[in-house]
Amino acid sequence: NKARGTIVIEKETVTGAGSFNFTSTTLTPASWTLTTTGAGEAGVDSETFSNLVPGTYDAGETVPDNWNLDSATCDDGSSVDAIGLSGGETVTCRFVDSQETGAIEITKTRKHAATPANDAHAGVTFTISGGSLDDPVEVVTDANGVACYDGLLDGSYTVTESVPPGYVSDDAEKSASVTAESSCG
Repeated sequence: NKARGTIVIEKETVTGAGSFNFTSTTLTPASWTLTTTGAGEAGVDSETFSNLVPGTYDAGETVPDNWNLDSATCDDGSSVDAIGLSGGETVTCRFVDSQETGAIEITKTRKHAATPANDAHAGVTFTISGGSLDDPVEVVTDANGVACYDGLLDGSYTVTESVPPGYVSDDAEKSASVTAESSCG
């Protein structure tokens, strides 16, 4: 008789939450889904495989679009594609992903009798809200009339201009969609 072991597969997301598909050629069931409920330790989901005969097991994640696998480690030093399990042992393997982020870049120009048409307008404040933001953020245009805010998760945002004194806005509020892999600069 040999003591049986346990393997725990955990899923953590650094940013956001999501559903992640896993497969194995040695564990039953051979495929399963883990769904995180939020970023960090509090949002971790797991699948436990108990009563396993000592041996070598594997687990792998199919990384979804707009996510990156940051790490996949086991607490006993095993590789996730060769999890060494001894009798009576519990091995915990954690897969950690981060969601790709994007940015909103605002270019502000002005039409004024004293300046050329579509001249860059520095010092204008914009407020970005919605999407993955808990609280609105403000950005101010630089000397080139550009303001940028990055690290945003995919989603819909609202950009509102604080119209400078002496100017009239054509449209002080705009909708913006952020997609992964856009950034400032």
